[in-house]
Amino acid sequence: MQCRVSEIEGLARESDVVVSTTQVPSTVRAKVVSGLPILLGRGDKEVIEEIIRFVSEE
Repeated sequence: MQCRVSEIEGLARESDVVVSTTQVPSTVRAKVVSGLPILLGRGDKEVIEEIIRFVSEE
């Protein structure tokens, strides 16, 4: 799901992973992964692998 930073706090409770292009409050309990490499196309494979690894552990 897509949301604003101000909405993350409430929505992250229902999420396993937050992929963000900005800073996320430290109070968010879900795993936070930077989405910038995906947008920039540099290091995107590593980020996607990290997300897959984390979700597979759940």
